[in-house]
This record gives sequence, C-alpha cells and structure tokens, in this order.
Amino acid sequence: MDPDHAIKRLMYALPEGMVMTNSRNYQIGSVYVQRGNKILGLCLDRVPEKVLHDLELDPDTFPDLIDLVVRSTSLRDLPSWVHEFNQVENLILKGLDMQKLALDLTDFRRLRFLAMPNNSLSELPSLDANNIFRLNLNRNRFEEFPQSVTELPNLVSLMIDENFLTSMPDSIASSVMQAISAENNQLSTFPGFLEHQMQLHSADLSRNFIQEIPPWITHFTELEYLNLGWNQIRIVPEEIASLTRIRLLELQSNPLEDFDISCLYGLTNLGILNLEDTFSLTTIPEKIRAYRKLFDLKFVIKY
Repeated sequence: MDPDHAIKRLMYALPEGMVMTNSRNYQIGSVYVQRGNKILGLCLDRVPEKVLHDLELDPDTFPDLIDLVVRSTSLRDLPSWVHEFNQVENLILKGLDMQKLALDLTDFRRLRFLAMPNNSLSELPSLDANNIFRLNLNRNRFEEFPQSVTELPNLVSLMIDENFLTSMPDSIASSVMQAISAENNQLSTFPGFLEHQMQLHSADLSRNFIQEIPPWITHFTELEYLNLGWNQIRIVPEEIASLTRIRLLELQSNPLEDFDISCLYGLTNLGILNLEDTFSLTTIPEKIRAYRKLFDLKFVIKY
C-alpha cells in the first residue's frame, strides 16, 4: 500500500480525521511527514480502543517510520499491529490500563527512546539492552526498581517520577547517565548507583524521604541541576562545595540543622538557590548576593 492510500485509510478510520504536520508536536491522529512524502511518525491520541484494534496497520506501509505514539485513557490491550512496528526508534505508549506490558520489547532492536508514562505498570518486560538511551516510566505503580532497567549499559536519561519506589539499586550497567528524575517516590536514601555516574548533569530527587546527602556527591563534577526539596535532610555536608558547575540548587522544605551557609560560597555559577522553609537568616550573606548569575534567591529572613 502506498503512503497516500494509507493516509486516506487512516483518515477514514479515525473519528478525528488525520492531521498532516512537519512537526513532532503531534496532534490527535497526526502523521509526521518529512523528506518528501516519507511518513516518519504516527500519533494515535485518544482514539477509541475498538478503532485502534480495527486499524490493522502494516509496517510495510510505513517502512520509514521512526516515531510511534499511542495515547489512550483506558487501553487494556495493545493492538496486535503495534508488535509489528519493531523498526521504530522512538516508542511512546501512554494511558494503558494494564499492570504488565504484553509486548516483547527485545524485538525492538532500533529503539532509542521508550516512554510509558501515565500507565498502571508494576512490571517491565525485558528490553533490548544496547540501544535504549532514554527511558520514561513516570506515573506508574512500580514498587521495586525494574530489573531490566539495571541492564541498560547506554542509559543516559531515566525518568521514574510518581511511583512507589522505596529504594534503588547500588549499581546498574550504565555509567553514562546524565539525567535522573525520581520525584515523588518513597525513597529514604540517595540512589546508590548515582555514585558511579560521573557525567550526571541533572538530578531531581524531590518529594521523597531522603535523610542524608552522601559525601560522594563530590563525584558530580558536571552537575548543573540538583533538586532535593521536600525531603528529610537535616545536614548539608561540606562536600556540596565541590559542585562548582551547579546552576540550580533546591533544598526547600527540609528540616536543616546548623546549616553553615558558607559552604555555598564557592558555587558562583548558581542561578537559582531555594532554601525556603528550611531555616531562618537575619540577612543574606553578601558573598551570595554578589553572584553574577544569581537571579532567583529564596530564603526565609528573620526580622
């Protein structure tokens, strides 16, 4: 089937019709077209479950497909044709009402970005380990850190916000992680595997129950963003002074005790510093006020 015929078929099948676009800002039922008439992306957003199953899409019709996006509100079973599109590099499955994904992801040999947010997943199937660079598992029901994630040697970015994790492993296969977001879980300790992530640029561990910042944060020589707000941290170690590249530091809403603010004096790249609801100062130290890049400073001042 040629692309024109395929698009006409989709326009007929989808209740919202089909939108042609040259942007990856997908709309409902959109086809992303680039480089002539090659179809590089399909986005099926909020399409009724029965319609999705009846589409019977054929990967031979879309041989150039890179992006496949299926968004639903209560999809209980993946359409059988999704299994056939194992040539895609970016796969987004959102709004699935299932605890376990009935999809063999080891067949997706080219997959680089996998996003499965806003689902009900508590288990993750095996993945083709070598190619996945970015993984989004936000807003699921994971109580344990998925074993298959620990086996991804080239994982650069992990998003696993708003789950039910109480701990993370001390080691994973990847040592090239640049970004992690594990906001709003139930972690009581810093993820141990981060000790070995020398290339880390961004870490959001806010809204957990973390009690201590480990001394090995000195390893984070590339770190630019650190959010530890809304935890149970009482002591900010002097090692935080080693984060000389840090641009955004958020420690708000922690029960800090005896905080020696002088440990921040060397962080001259700070653009945002948030210490609201942590402790009170009689004045903001001049050394911090003088930071040239600082444009957002939040303290509680005691009058």
